[in-house]
Amino acid sequence: MKWKVVEKSKLPVLIGELTKEYEVFAPVKEKGIVSFERISSGNEVYLDFRNTKKSLKEVFFPQTETLFTYKAGKKDVELVESPAVKRKRVVLGVRPCDARSFVLLDKLFSSGEHQDVYYLEKRKNTTMVGLACNHPMSTCFCMSLGGSPFGKEGMDLLLQDINDKYLIETVTEK
Repeated sequence: MKWKVVEKSKLPVLIGELTKEYEVFAPVKEKGIVSFERISSGNEVYLDFRNTKKSLKEVFFPQTETLFTYKAGKKDVELVESPAVKRKRVVLGVRPCDARSFVLLDKLFSSGEHQDVYYLEKRKNTTMVGLACNHPMSTCFCMSLGGSPFGKEGMDLLLQDINDKYLIETVTEK
């Protein structure tokens, strides 16, 4: 495990750099509602939240999505996979309970003879950056399910809010 500290004021610049190479999803506050959205600037990120109103699941299972198309040739039809499935992505601000739920989804969609190759490819190409819960809500139940407000299961990095800085813990090689 490696630890680093970054000042909160520098985080938008770091996130902005990520958007140059990755598709970045993060909590965004619009009209009083916090949800995970694709961002193009570090200034859009809102990390002062407890829970989002819209689930992180929509990043992996959007309501509509083109998975593949067909290209008609002179003699046959060719299947063309969508480049969206192959994009490198970062999801920032994932709560430990949400990250842990993806570990369970990974097991579900990778076992048996009918694997969800689209989900698995997205997961492989996604770096999960978590945000520990310094002040869990009274309605949270992660501990009753074997989790923790500071849990790292399903994370690649974990941010912990320490006043004007974030303590960043490296969880995986990603």
